[in-house]
Amino acid sequence: MAQDGRSEVVQITGASAAIFGMLVGSYLLLMWLLVTLQAVDKPGDVWWIALVVVLALGAAAGLGFSWQVLRLLGGKDLLRRLEGISAEAVARCLPAEASVSADSDAATVRALRAEWDQDLIPVIDGDQVLDGVITASDLSARPHAATARELMTARPTVATSTDSLADVLMLMRTSGHDNIPVVADDGKYVGTVTPRIMLEALQGQAGGLVCRER
Repeated sequence: MAQDGRSEVVQITGASAAIFGMLVGSYLLLMWLLVTLQAVDKPGDVWWIALVVVLALGAAAGLGFSWQVLRLLGGKDLLRRLEGISAEAVARCLPAEASVSADSDAATVRALRAEWDQDLIPVIDGDQVLDGVITASDLSARPHAATARELMTARPTVATSTDSLADVLMLMRTSGHDNIPVVADDGKYVGTVTPRIMLEALQGQAGGLVCRER
């Protein structure tokens, strides 16, 4: 955390120095241009015209800089909060969901997805180990599949018991999937984390996670 804090200070200080240098350089350059091009009638007017223009530039740059600082600090704070929440703990607090076995027929899979309105249906075996997942893309890409085994994506991207929600967020970004299954150390399926669930976990972080019966 201390390293992150120093990095933020260096970035902010460097950006501040760059903006200050830009404004001073702009002021001197504008004064030179006004004099060279004889854009004003009175030589004494040069300095304040240049000052007004540079102040306007400074205000615009300052607003943009402030927004970037807020984004930087806000993003760091969000990651710190996500790092403190276990993906498995969140997954274990989720309500019941539909799942199928690899031998389930495709019609059953489609009916369950429509009934439960799930973006991802886990395919698990008799020991609750995750065999694969079925998404809307799988259903569209394999319209003639007869079983869940033929529909599913085997070896999907998963989060493990040691992952935090920050790790899940990174998996979402690198894999391009918004639904990340979570598995325990023994490979058993625990639940699926989505962006909405992550938001709910953050909102409930202060009061602790409240688990519902599955």
